[in-house]
Amino acid sequence: FKFKSSHKERITTFFKPFTPLAHYQELVDEIRDNLINGRYDTADNLSATLIELSLQGLAYFQKYDWTFLMGIITGGYAGWIIALFVFVVNHYTTYGSNSSFNRPPPRLISSSISNGNLTMLLTGTVLFSILLAERSPFMYFLYALFPVLFWGWIIDNGHVLGRVILATIVQAAG
Repeated sequence: FKFKSSHKERITTFFKPFTPLAHYQELVDEIRDNLINGRYDTADNLSATLIELSLQGLAYFQKYDWTFLMGIITGGYAGWIIALFVFVVNHYTTYGSNSSFNRPPPRLISSSISNGNLTMLLTGTVLFSILLAERSPFMYFLYALFPVLFWGWIIDNGHVLGRVILATIVQAAG
């Protein structure tokens, strides 16, 4: 536990310690005092408590990055689903690229970079900088890459999605 805790504290930007063992050294000293004074049953009970807390602490650090990773993975899956929907609509329906009212949205900065590419560049830079600063494993970079790519593509082709939503509203209204 001590190794895992000090490792995470060293590499994580916003570290949150496992609070039940924040003062573990006091518990270790109490166990040592009980052993020296011959109170073996008390030392045994305190040792069992320390072992249980250490196992809980290891489980805590095992799941430490899960919220971040699940957010990235969920964003990737949602992006993949929406990107597939936009692709199918764009290529296989009357709302797609052959539509008479097919106009991509205006670009924010210049004609040389699209809104989606700008979004991918900024989001990717921030996300990968955080991952680099925290010395994350290589797989985290791959997990983060796909949502950035999918959502950048969706932003570039979102006008198709807007046409489908608008047509659905018009059709529902009547």
